[in-house]
Amino acid sequence: MSTEPHSRAWLEIRPTVLRRNLARMRALTGRDSPVIPMVKADAYGLGMTEAVRALRPLEPTGWGVATVAEGERLRALEPAAPIYVFSPAAPDEAIPGIEAGLTFCVSSLKFLDRLARAARRLDRTGTVLVEVDTGMGRAGLDWRRSERWIPRIRAILAEAGGRISWEGIFTHFHSADENDPASVEEQARRFTGIRRQLPDLPAHLCNSAGALRFPELAPRGVRPGIFVYGGSAGAGLPEPEEAVSLRARVTLVREVPPGTTVGYGATYRSTRTERWATLGIGYGDGLRRALSNAGHVLLGGHRAAIIGRISMDMTVVDITDLPFVRPGHVATLLGADVLGVGPERAPGYRMHDEAHGEDRHGTLATDDRITLEDMAELVGTNNYEILTGFTPRLPRVWLWDEEVEGGALGSDDGNQRLVSAGGSGVRPEGSDAAASAEPGAALPPVRRGASESGTPSGEVVSAATASGVDWLLDRAREVREQAHAPYSGFRVGAALETDDGSVFTGVNVENASYGLTVCAERNAVAAAVAAGHRNFRRIAIVTGAQVATPPCGACRQVLAEFAPDLEIHSRVPGNGQVWRLDQLLPARFASGSFPSGAEAAARTDSETQASTETHGPTTKG
Repeated sequence: MSTEPHSRAWLEIRPTVLRRNLARMRALTGRDSPVIPMVKADAYGLGMTEAVRALRPLEPTGWGVATVAEGERLRALEPAAPIYVFSPAAPDEAIPGIEAGLTFCVSSLKFLDRLARAARRLDRTGTVLVEVDTGMGRAGLDWRRSERWIPRIRAILAEAGGRISWEGIFTHFHSADENDPASVEEQARRFTGIRRQLPDLPAHLCNSAGALRFPELAPRGVRPGIFVYGGSAGAGLPEPEEAVSLRARVTLVREVPPGTTVGYGATYRSTRTERWATLGIGYGDGLRRALSNAGHVLLGGHRAAIIGRISMDMTVVDITDLPFVRPGHVATLLGADVLGVGPERAPGYRMHDEAHGEDRHGTLATDDRITLEDMAELVGTNNYEILTGFTPRLPRVWLWDEEVEGGALGSDDGNQRLVSAGGSGVRPEGSDAAASAEPGAALPPVRRGASESGTPSGEVVSAATASGVDWLLDRAREVREQAHAPYSGFRVGAALETDDGSVFTGVNVENASYGLTVCAERNAVAAAVAAGHRNFRRIAIVTGAQVATPPCGACRQVLAEFAPDLEIHSRVPGNGQVWRLDQLLPARFASGSFPSGAEAAARTDSETQASTETHGPTTKG
């Protein structure tokens, strides 16, 4: 399965969220009870290797798979951990399963006998759980016939001469995801009857939904699956944190006249002059065709309807009311959208989600999101099928960070938390130290760290201290000078001041893996939005170029959504200049073709509205 992030479409997975979701499950069971995360179907389509890496620090009891082949693959990752094959295995898989040290979940006495013979032949010890069918019907030994199969199992084990170890029993609820508890209670009663006949054996009942709906049953053990990966386990149950996002790039933008049709079968016809965007994703990637003329995507925080039939490789959306969309912009088909729709919005950002108190990758553009459940409802299926249905053609981009690598579920440095997007941060909670400080006064301590690219994270300072433009420009200069990641062009530092006097800094980041540059201005905005700010006063930009330049086109569009009249101060050695953002967005620049630095310096006062406030001699060509 591809993990190459530079793609027309990709899945983003947040391992820290997987961890926290599993930790919530573990809290229901107690530390001494078994917790067996299900990593079958390649960890619900997300990638077994990475999922195990993310969850391993929680020290689960073992891992759950569906096939012997999955178990063999997992054994290479986990040489010592118990690995449970929960689906019935084929007869000829007994020997390879024992050789791999897998624990078979037995539903057939004939297969148990075959295991015993294979263990004797290999001179190895095999382990088994016995599934009890209390109503699911697809596998397991019938609870009504326990007086027959319990003695027979004991006889087979005796004949095996100690080569088969019976480790426990379990059952599976068929309707724990539904509000009516009657079926679960009935299955639990049936299973209790079996447990009384086998009092010395460990026994567990609960999947994700069972543990959440009946926490009193969870201490016997939990086999969590969909909840860990960010899917709802059922109606009326606690919701997990969202772990997965689906992104696709805009590959083509067209303007079409009324009466134009799109897609196979021409099922959509334009009713006016419309703008359409083609996305590089289709049902060949696992985007369900049933979303045709029914689903939506998010672009820059706005919904765009899917029009026409989804093709194998392409999907078309209506962007008539979203004039900012250009080829290379990124659409969100699953999950929350992120600040900025330009090509810079590639994997690698992090965002701070106040609702969950966590650091995530990206910065939320709006509260709108598309959930697994939303997509499943439109398609007429469940969230399991949506998640596992994404094909190997979609790269799985795992957004690793210090929190996962370091083994902590969440940590505080005092009351400060690092959020890194190549230059972002969060103000220390409860810090009023700078509120009464004079311009230029020492700042309160801010936790610093490194982003994935090695660029120092930005800072957020509570700053009535930022009462002077010079002070703001100094902050931009400082963060630029402290940046240490390799960068082939001019290093840029930015400092953004909000209406309440807070200052957020950022530097530009070059990511060779994606072939993209994330601008300093964009990173400063990302930090401010992540901390809940939407009203900006001015931004300072310090570069290593020979002339002062305004923000690039993509950054102007992002800034304009928050503060169309934003003051933009730019300074290079011996040269300072100031613009107003709304005067940098005339119609002739709306296409995204913006002037170079030299051209910007050569513009007349009437074109750029350069302020009389400059910093050092102002030069113009």
